[in-house]
Amino acid sequence: MRICNLVLSAACLAASVPSCYPQAVNGVELPSNGPYRADANLFQVSTLGALEAAVLEGAYPIGLLKHEGNFGVGHYVGLGGELIALDGHFYHAYSDGTVDEAQDKELVPFAAVLNFTPEQSLKMRGMTMAQLDTFIANKIPSDNYFYAIKIHGLFSYVKTRIIPQQVQPYPTLDEAITREVIFIRQNEEGTAVVIRSPQYVANLNIAGDHYHFISDDHQYGGHALDLTVQNATLEIQQIRRNTLWLPATTAFQKAPLPAPAK
Repeated sequence: MRICNLVLSAACLAASVPSCYPQAVNGVELPSNGPYRADANLFQVSTLGALEAAVLEGAYPIGLLKHEGNFGVGHYVGLGGELIALDGHFYHAYSDGTVDEAQDKELVPFAAVLNFTPEQSLKMRGMTMAQLDTFIANKIPSDNYFYAIKIHGLFSYVKTRIIPQQVQPYPTLDEAITREVIFIRQNEEGTAVVIRSPQYVANLNIAGDHYHFISDDHQYGGHALDLTVQNATLEIQQIRRNTLWLPATTAFQKAPLPAPAK
């Protein structure tokens, strides 16, 4: 039997950080960085396919989710509100138009979060959401990675939706969306929190750009259906690790989850 000897840095051991990488394998020193060292990790609770199949029970608490990232998007139990994670704060946007900071005990059926450390920073003016998508596509090296994107500034137009709390037996995602509540704001200062996923994970996450929005005063937010940037800063982080945490609930175990398209 061959045994691999791993040497971990003292900082990793002291912090008990599970994502730390070995400094050496079998006595061979590893370079401090390289193509296999993708430290940014997108931690995801459940799958888009499960949401579509009406698996809307709470599965993961906000208090634990905070340990996995400070930036991201998600939903709450029964699709009752939108999750916007920004700068370590986890907001709950409700269908009555109010926004609160989520309590640690609140549960989510779906979320995708990471620790945001931008690698690009760009100034932008006068762009619609469609123009933003094209602009971002031209600034990233490949469509085959995940990206976290933060857009902060003044938005001349923001259109968000929030789905009201659904009750059991839960509807499918498509059915629930027909009950959405729309909110429109103009000249709003805030942040678009965006997770961009590659097309090949379409059953796991929303392929393409998934926009959520939170105003600077934390009084307005939701899933962004449309927006126009007046003047903003766009920051991008590439992500090459994706951890998928699957619920242990009966609903998830018995759900007819979709197979990948052939």
